[in-house]
Amino acid sequence: MCFRKYNKAIYTEPPHPVYLFQARLGERMTPMASGVWRYKELICPELVDEHIVTRYEGNTGLYRVDAIEHFVGIRQVWVKAQSENPSGSFKDNGMTVTVSMGKSLGFKKFACRSQSSWRLLNHLIGYCQIGSSTVQCSRLSSRALISSLGICSPMSTSTSGTSFCGVILI
Repeated sequence: MCFRKYNKAIYTEPPHPVYLFQARLGERMTPMASGVWRYKELICPELVDEHIVTRYEGNTGLYRVDAIEHFVGIRQVWVKAQSENPSGSFKDNGMTVTVSMGKSLGFKKFACRSQSSWRLLNHLIGYCQIGSSTVQCSRLSSRALISSLGICSPMSTSTSGTSFCGVILI
């Protein structure tokens, strides 16, 4: 089957999302080259492309694993290799959405407690550098960090901050 890019001159309505996602496989230098943002309409349809902060994560391979197939007794088992992401972790997939949404909502600072989540903090720093945002980290507990930033609760949606995927937006 051949997939063609959407051409406004020919079609009067957008193509089915499956065709759109398939057509984006050929993207290389746009945010849609990311394996996460290729499915933007399913993740954050309201997000403007200019706010997307990406390292082209998510385009990781699927591998068939015979040992698991035999052990479990299933005909085919495919494993997604998240270690093929830019930082070598599945956390890239969540960080691109977190920082992009924060940027689209006008947040300039992101906070994360680093006591037990130093890997999360490293990913947050990496994506904030791309998105021209700053990171505020603390060795305090989540509750102390939140109160020091003047945020009511981790799930607060006030103008002073909000929480998304374990990251506090300021």
